[in-house]
Amino acid sequence: MGIRSKLILPLLIGFLVIASLIHFYWIPRYLASEIKHFKHDQEMILNSLEPKIVHDLISNDLASLYSNLDYQFKVHSNDWLQLIIKDAEGNLVYPLTEKELPATETTYTIFKLLKNKNSNIGDLSLTVDWSHEYQGDLENVKQIEIIILLIVAFITLLGVIWQGYLIRK
Repeated sequence: MGIRSKLILPLLIGFLVIASLIHFYWIPRYLASEIKHFKHDQEMILNSLEPKIVHDLISNDLASLYSNLDYQFKVHSNDWLQLIIKDAEGNLVYPLTEKELPATETTYTIFKLLKNKNSNIGDLSLTVDWSHEYQGDLENVKQIEIIILLIVAFITLLGVIWQGYLIRK
């Protein structure tokens, strides 16, 4: 192995280590963190809706319940697939009919008990699809990965050229 190879090898190994760390460590951790934040946001939305839903169920105001939930479903239509509310006896309150949803990697369901003080009024289940959010995050992360790898590759290339210049001198 010549002197050039010996000098270039650490630069190439460094480039491969950085590329591997970004691709196999940083990106999966970042995406898992984003998914966790997305789930937390959906739970916070449900927490903010819970008092109104409980009030409408206690007062048996189904018109207000349907109006509110239809509006919320429309606002969150990119992410929400199905919102189901059942009363304490397990009877379907919202929507009028329940549809079967195929289970995928990008869907999950949040279950929440609806309570007034200590009495169970019913339960709520929200099926969410985070693929829309995930695709946007993945696209942004891939752009960042490419930019970082191009910068590191450029610095490696400059090092190789500089070493070649110094060796010829």
